[in-house]
Amino acid sequence: MDKNELKAISEKTERILKLLNVGLYEREKAINLSYLSMVAGEAIFLLGPPGVGKSLMARRLSRILKSGKAFEYLMHRFSTPDEIFGPVSIQKLKNEDKYERSVIGYLPDADIAFLDEIWKAGPSIQNTLLTIINERIFRNGDIDVKVPLKGLMAASNELPAKNQGLEALWDRFILRLMVTEVRDQEFFNAMIQGKDNLLELQIDDKTKITDDDLVKWKKAIDDVKIPQEILNTITAIKHRLNEYNNTLGENQDLKIYVSDRKWKKIIRILKTSALLNGRDEANLLDAFLISDCIWNNNTQIEKVNELVETSIHDFSFRYSIDFSGLNEELENLKTEIDRITVNKNEKETKALKTFVNNGIDYFNFQKVPVSYGYNDTRNYEFIKVEDFNNLTNNMRVPLFLNDFKSDVFTVSSSKGYKIKIHLSNSEIDRTIKSESVKYNEFVFSTPSVVHVQEWDKTINEILKEVDDDLFRLQKIENEKLEGLNSNYFVDAQKSKIISSSIDDTKKSLLDIKTEAKRLQKHYKSIKDGEIKDTNLPKFAIDEKIENES
Repeated sequence: MDKNELKAISEKTERILKLLNVGLYEREKAINLSYLSMVAGEAIFLLGPPGVGKSLMARRLSRILKSGKAFEYLMHRFSTPDEIFGPVSIQKLKNEDKYERSVIGYLPDADIAFLDEIWKAGPSIQNTLLTIINERIFRNGDIDVKVPLKGLMAASNELPAKNQGLEALWDRFILRLMVTEVRDQEFFNAMIQGKDNLLELQIDDKTKITDDDLVKWKKAIDDVKIPQEILNTITAIKHRLNEYNNTLGENQDLKIYVSDRKWKKIIRILKTSALLNGRDEANLLDAFLISDCIWNNNTQIEKVNELVETSIHDFSFRYSIDFSGLNEELENLKTEIDRITVNKNEKETKALKTFVNNGIDYFNFQKVPVSYGYNDTRNYEFIKVEDFNNLTNNMRVPLFLNDFKSDVFTVSSSKGYKIKIHLSNSEIDRTIKSESVKYNEFVFSTPSVVHVQEWDKTINEILKEVDDDLFRLQKIENEKLEGLNSNYFVDAQKSKIISSSIDDTKKSLLDIKTEAKRLQKHYKSIKDGEIKDTNLPKFAIDEKIENES
């Protein structure tokens, strides 16, 4: 399709969705996704209590079809196939000995069908529905009849019961949505005062969808392209689903299972969304629809939303970039450079011993006699690091007991890590505790010209790969982010996640580029003699002073 045709489809979709939502409140997503599922030729399931407008949405949907015949039925445990697919034709049975149903006015004759409380249907109804949903075929007697069904909506206030043979039918409902009562007070007030007959929609024939439109659109949907970033996202979602399921152990009921058939149907949903938004290629905003397709239990909805959003953010663009390979190359190069240029010598020095109490750093004193000569049996153990660093002669500072109660003393003199404390009638020496600490001293050897040339080659290859990835990302941003400002079926605010994904991917690439250039500067500084050896660590103590003390 050319751009004008795509634009016309988008504009028609916009008009239809506005009409379908007239007079309804907090139902936009349900209405829009029901329309999407109909055009895609897939079934949708609405989970919610009675009286929230589920059947109204199905009836409205039939109004936008030019040949729109609707069929609606409330299932119960005594429902029979006659009530859904039509009664057996007595005339055919009597005159021609044929077992056929009179389907006029029943589901096999409908364009849009709404089946309420679907899980109450018996096995014979469910099995026939499977064939209709999958193949649009109804077996009437000995004849396979092609049904005109465009859209099937089903609803219930409960999920299918476990181990009742309902899994196959449940899997056919590609889109799944929670529908609740109107919650916003303003919308609620408007709803209860609105018109009763909400089916009176004025839809002109030009706006209505014909069978020819759907045939043409079906072919166009097949031709919609799926870009690599969506395939990357799906790969990430599948991987994270497996990880999540593995954490559940044997608890099968909570596991999120997505069949291969469903993934294929999901792709069709994304393609249909792209077409109805006037595009011939799906984009990542369409990919958020996956959230509405893969939950099996409403308790999983929050987890599924998080999983899809994080997969789109973390992997849509990163998946096709070899981050692990680039980082591995850098790490290997670092190892090689160190092997050629670094000689490591293990040494030992003295380090001051500190103690932290309530966020304050203290120095420990070495043990001293308990008595100071005037019946003072207190044993002062600590001095604040800050006070010690600011010591001058005849300065008054607090010394602390084991329980960190303090007295203030005058320091008559200080030398290195030894201080003299002036008491009322005597002076005592106190020395800061120290401990032996081992550390590595590095001496650098000049690399050969050959080594530097090889390292330069590796760095340049890394930088080129990073620049190529950055260029490709910029191209994606210029070409594809333009289509993320609106989507009929997804909140456009989700586009912020996609923009953030591109920005974070760029930042990761730029970090690799910065590290590569830093590494290059490092080995060239060694080659040029700018780096020869390291200084002793800052915690080293002057041995002479320590010995004197």
